[in-house]
Amino acid sequence: MKKILVVYPNCSMGGMASVYRNRALSDENNLYHFIFNNDKGGVSFYEDLENAQITIVRKDRLVKYLEYLISITEYDEVCITSIPEVVKIFSDSDIRVTYEFHTSTDTIIESECKAFDVQEVDSINVPSEYLKAIVSQFVDSQAIGKLSVVPNLVDVSIFNSEPIAGLDYKFGSDEKKPLIWIGRLDKGKNVNDFLRLLKVLGEDYVGIILLGLEDDPERFSRFMGYASSLGVKNRVYTLVNVPQPGIASLFSMVKARNGFYVSTSLGESFGYGVQEALDSGVSTVAYDVGALSERNSRSSEVTYDLVDVGSISEMSRAIRGH
Repeated sequence: MKKILVVYPNCSMGGMASVYRNRALSDENNLYHFIFNNDKGGVSFYEDLENAQITIVRKDRLVKYLEYLISITEYDEVCITSIPEVVKIFSDSDIRVTYEFHTSTDTIIESECKAFDVQEVDSINVPSEYLKAIVSQFVDSQAIGKLSVVPNLVDVSIFNSEPIAGLDYKFGSDEKKPLIWIGRLDKGKNVNDFLRLLKVLGEDYVGIILLGLEDDPERFSRFMGYASSLGVKNRVYTLVNVPQPGIASLFSMVKARNGFYVSTSLGESFGYGVQEALDSGVSTVAYDVGALSERNSRSSEVTYDLVDVGSISEMSRAIRGH
């Protein structure tokens, strides 16, 4: 049995939570110790995993904590994401060091590549061919040899096309088609285009927006203000920090009412929401960005349309055409 240390800033219910949870779930014979700086409401995400341990450590104490931890515990591997400054802690150890990139933002990737010594890592992992091409631009030839694509895993025991009985969601009348959107209220996820889409589609459609915990309450106020200015506020339903089984239940409802999953993201290093929706039998329309062309529907009955960024008209035609 291997002991694997994982270091990442935020313990939330976002995309990285799915990455880590599904990894531990599929590798039950090994132990995972997750170290996070910030508790963003995601600890419960791992509670049912017998092979997962969660520790929250303040950022200003992280280096000292990790140094102490590896002095008293034998780990076989450490996986680090978004905290390049801790790589050097493991340089004199026998622990295999893997650095992971899960962002598609060029400036962040470039900054992180400059912040750690490639000589001190054994491998650099990314979840898609798209992201591999981006990271390759910022590392030398030696580092490219350490670069591997390791696709993220989807928990198909939760996200599958089997109907979920006993649902009692009330998002408008049953005649209205639901559109589901998942993300944070940042510019990259681009929720405003989803609101514009709702306006174009008209009263026959409702929007279900699943958000992670927000640090900035002003973002939610601006979001609701924009929904109000477009005249779609009464057709928008917002849920926060929904766990995976809850998302799967919502997907089941959306599928039953012939709705769609919509992604207006401006960049995706993998596209978790898209793949989980498709695996759940939910037809999907998304902007053609990042790694989304690498995602696929496993059923001919589930449509998957990629449209040009900003083309609300193309999105609306794709939805109305099915």
